[in-house]
Amino acid sequence: MIFFILLIHAAMGWAQPNLDSLKRSMSDQPDSLKVVMLTDVCWNERASNPELAIQAGEEAIRIAQKIDNKPLQARAMNLLGVVYRNRGNYARAIDYYKKALILAEQVNDSLQIGYSYNNIGGIYRIQGNNPLALEYVLNGLKIFEKIGDKRGMAFCTINVGLIYKNQKNYEKALQYLNRTIELREEIEDEDGKALAMNLIAEIYKEQNRLDEALGYYQNLERIYKSNGSKTGLASVWGGIADIYFEKREYERSLDLRQKALDLSRASNSIEGIATNLSNISLIYYKLGNKSKADETMNEALRLAEKYNIAYITLECYENATKLSEMKGDFKTALNYHKKLTDIKDSIINRKSLAVVRALESIYENEKQKKENELLIKDIEFADRQRKLLLIITLLILLTAVVIYNRYRAKKVAAEELAELNNMKDTFFRILAHDLKSPFNTIFVYTNFLISHYDEIDDGERKQFIESIERAAKSNYQLLENLLMWSQAQMGKLEMQMVNIDLYEVVKTNFFLLEEVAKSKEISLETSIEPGIEVWADENILNTVFRNLISNGIKFSTKGGRIFIEAIKEDNMVKVTVADNGIGMDKETMDKLFVRNTRVSKTGTSGEKGSGLGLLLCKDFIEKLEGKIWVESELDKGSKFIFTLRLYNNQNGQSI
Repeated sequence: MIFFILLIHAAMGWAQPNLDSLKRSMSDQPDSLKVVMLTDVCWNERASNPELAIQAGEEAIRIAQKIDNKPLQARAMNLLGVVYRNRGNYARAIDYYKKALILAEQVNDSLQIGYSYNNIGGIYRIQGNNPLALEYVLNGLKIFEKIGDKRGMAFCTINVGLIYKNQKNYEKALQYLNRTIELREEIEDEDGKALAMNLIAEIYKEQNRLDEALGYYQNLERIYKSNGSKTGLASVWGGIADIYFEKREYERSLDLRQKALDLSRASNSIEGIATNLSNISLIYYKLGNKSKADETMNEALRLAEKYNIAYITLECYENATKLSEMKGDFKTALNYHKKLTDIKDSIINRKSLAVVRALESIYENEKQKKENELLIKDIEFADRQRKLLLIITLLILLTAVVIYNRYRAKKVAAEELAELNNMKDTFFRILAHDLKSPFNTIFVYTNFLISHYDEIDDGERKQFIESIERAAKSNYQLLENLLMWSQAQMGKLEMQMVNIDLYEVVKTNFFLLEEVAKSKEISLETSIEPGIEVWADENILNTVFRNLISNGIKFSTKGGRIFIEAIKEDNMVKVTVADNGIGMDKETMDKLFVRNTRVSKTGTSGEKGSGLGLLLCKDFIEKLEGKIWVESELDKGSKFIFTLRLYNNQNGQSI
């Protein structure tokens, strides 16, 4: 097998390869070996010859489908998705990734499941959906850690580093990128190590640690020149160009940016082309070529808007704002700044509107269905009465029985409609107040920043931006809860019961909420050890833990503590989520899990809430055949306690 792969690579080195020549070189090989060889070509040629990479990947999928080899199909789809991702076709890429995930799950191929999760998370990162990106990538990392695959772990840790870099959380980003370098060194992967070093250099540059960044870039330039990586060189030259720009060495900056642009065009990298054009525009202006600056910026904006790449469009609008400010055209600068803000807000708003419209549709359809049922029953009842009047006296008793039965049916239907109306009232109350409030916060702060940006200092700007981020995260969690709650109420929530290690669930949710807790100096601790397995739906269980931990953080004061423990009791596990926060009185506890009673208090740092999270926890725990209750005292903290079924390892079911 190795001989034939080397033969292909040798042939590709002597002449311009094409799919036909590849197929001829492997014509006498078994189909499964053909797939492996073609996927190797797809991966190795992804940057230097993407057209051939796509052809090889598609042919590999075709042969793998013919022999019904799902692991090979999943691998080929994951690799082909990478090629499309590099070319900016994110819709095609994520389609391949999701198909790969389905196939890998069908045959329990942990390796490709892990890669699929990481790849899907990478697309969400590029599109600016950092919470969803982090969720997918961490799922992939958990799988790779479980099977001990360091290469897969490295792909995930660099993705997490990128997510934190996009969020300007440089401390976390550097932590994961340095971990990536360690993993790449352990598997002797110099290319992967270089990519992580490139990102570290970018972070140093953003932190204005220019000399440290330049040192990284110069080392990387030598590495990429030796291994012939065009995309790597383009990235490095762009980074060095930025440093020269900051040092006002504009001619040197332009020379490197132009080189980076040429390489990006050669590899058809849409992100690279747009990024380099928008930065070259700024350099032209500094060199006095104003018409060339405008022409180049317009080309960059057209490209970014055409392909709708979120973070590239953001960078182009940011540079367009800078160019307008340099020219003294503050009206145009403000217009680009508004577009910049609109894109950031739309990442949240598009998802919010989609969820709201979906929920409204669900409600209206169900309401119409119930009203039609009542109308039909009324008509049938009236018709039956007219007919029964003609029946002899002996049937009067039967008529009374029928009337009574119809009355019972109508009463049940009316009660169901009343329940639906209560649900509607809760839904629109949340939309009218709880969902609206964080958006108002975002609008107020963004409008103030736009109107008074130059009148406030960096510290105040940072405070406003942090407030906007908190409001956005609050809305995101509320929308998640709202969607899951509505699905549960409509009976449309599908559960997939599996055995779950409680320690892994707690660890994952601690990680997701670590930054929120850190902002209030609250510690997240647990005494749960690996090995306590319960029978539950993983998404539902994660939602319960996330809501209860968030609730504890919300009502804990600075320097507080969230502690989670689990105790086995017969065939159940009793889980306690405890905080040492402000606590609550008996009246509040009595109303806490009552459906149509609003219990919503402001957190210790002014956090808003809808009270929906705890209702969701109650519904979900009951669906898992457990119970939930609360113990609390004012000024002494609260304990939320719930039970779950233990998993029986002997027969693969719950006890």
